[in-house]
Amino acid sequence: MTPVTARADPLVAFVYDLLRDELPGGRAERIVVEAEKVGRLSSVSYSNPHLAAYAAEIVGRLRTDVEPAESGGDGVTVDELVVSLVDLADRWRSLSQIGRADPEACKALSAAADALVGALRDRGVLADEGSSE
Repeated sequence: MTPVTARADPLVAFVYDLLRDELPGGRAERIVVEAEKVGRLSSVSYSNPHLAAYAAEIVGRLRTDVEPAESGGDGVTVDELVVSLVDLADRWRSLSQIGRADPEACKALSAAADALVGALRDRGVLADEGSSE
């Protein structure tokens, strides 16, 4: 096959490598169709907040054509952080109600909550602990 030269775009390079080395085209197309559906929604909930945050971070690093949302610098909006924090609280409540709040799950949820609260503080949405605001 004859190589193709294209405009340098980190997102295209990422998807190209993913398709070439890791993900069959048919499976990728199904994922793209689902992602397009999500793009028409006003919000979406992710079951794994760490994975969602990492995915947003990757996209923020690779996108060169858009400004990061709401001055976060990482492509994650304040709304997304708040939704993730509410989702964590719901899961914490569910675990404690069914008596399944094992130490590792509690530690993971606590760390995720701390990270989300820290991100909200970095954006000036929440006051730092001990401040009089």
